[in-house]
Amino acid sequence: MLKGVNMNKKGISPLVATVILIAIVIILALLLWFWYNQWILEQESKGGTELAQACSNTELQIKSSSCENISSTEWRLTFELANSGTSKIIEEIFLLTSDSGSFEVDSGRVLEQGVTLDFGVDYNSTNLAGTLESVKIIPAVSKGSQKKYCYDQAETAIISC
Repeated sequence: MLKGVNMNKKGISPLVATVILIAIVIILALLLWFWYNQWILEQESKGGTELAQACSNTELQIKSSSCENISSTEWRLTFELANSGTSKIIEEIFLLTSDSGSFEVDSGRVLEQGVTLDFGVDYNSTNLAGTLESVKIIPAVSKGSQKKYCYDQAETAIISC
């Protein structure tokens, strides 16, 4: 045997070692969770800023509008819309307003930058009581998977049918 080496010393118990290892894993998991949470918040903030910028770069113009009676309760509104901004408009919400309420219709169409398109909106007068007075067209933009409606860039057409 080796001289001067004391072989009677013992290490820490397995229970204490296990507790220390579990504590280290919990601390590492918490550090990772806090870092990931902060990263997600930064990404959301960055996306919100990009969406706000995309909205400010949106310029929707109503070139013309018309109203046609299809039947006793059915109407077709036709709009010539132009996107003269630098952001692509991914959809438009048509907010039809009468003297007694409002009704919303989603176009579901994309309006690229620098493009002018005709949009048709059909509505039933049973959905919108009273006389149609105006249509507010609200553009929407997106960045990644986020979408934002640009209420400040909305355009209104005064229509009487």
